[in-house]
Amino acid sequence: MDDAGHFTFTTVDPGPTREGGAPFILVCVFARGLLDRVFTRAYLPESDALGEDPLLSSVEESRRGTLIAQRESDGGSCSTSPCRGGRDGLPVVPADSGPERSSSSGAEPVLMAPSSLFTPAWANTRAAETLSEQAFVDALLDVEAAWGAVLAEHGFAERSDAEELTAICADRRQLPALAPEQLAEAAAGGGNPVIPLLKALRAELAERGAGDSALHRGATSQDILDTAVVLLCLRAARHAVEDARAAAASWPIWPSGIGAPSALRTL
Repeated sequence: MDDAGHFTFTTVDPGPTREGGAPFILVCVFARGLLDRVFTRAYLPESDALGEDPLLSSVEESRRGTLIAQRESDGGSCSTSPCRGGRDGLPVVPADSGPERSSSSGAEPVLMAPSSLFTPAWANTRAAETLSEQAFVDALLDVEAAWGAVLAEHGFAERSDAEELTAICADRRQLPALAPEQLAEAAAGGGNPVIPLLKALRAELAERGAGDSALHRGATSQDILDTAVVLLCLRAARHAVEDARAAAASWPIWPSGIGAPSALRTL
């Protein structure tokens, strides 16, 4: 990889994963600004099966070119679009998309419920509630609202815009576009929930007749993500400290039980 972010690798031209399929290279992208790795494909341009590929056909026609590599003049190497793929990002595919899973252009979002049977020690605890996906969205909105207020306080944004932004963030549960599952699905193209979150906030500001001068000005997605995560850690730590103090307060009781008969059970 060079200083401009361009990278190269050497491999043989792949064959199709199924008979009559279009050959492609599965690309995994993980970079600054992404919360998790994302997957995309680089199809070989000369394949006659491109028009029949289920996944490629499921992508909007105007964006299919971002998934098809281009041969260089030497005839042996291919170049692909930048991983950002323009404003909307590259189309992404499920990590395990094979012949039997390639009918969708994105993975179905999976949310871990606070009462999940797979996390019984974690379920319904105060920490689980504090670190839920909804809590993460709340933290993102809290950071955007706080930053908007700072901009207005120092004259970099209209105070009325900042106040409207704060009101929208306070009404977060009433806006379907700000629901965790909606943001998760909309974030597939950029691998970052801040992108669709800002889109939803701008649309709501316009709906209320307000400007976006206080929204995200001078900030990056990474700024918002990092600050929101720290905010979540702070909120969860408060519960952890309270639990630790409760455990410490019960310490004098424990020695009195040492040596006393007690029932024993195993699983």
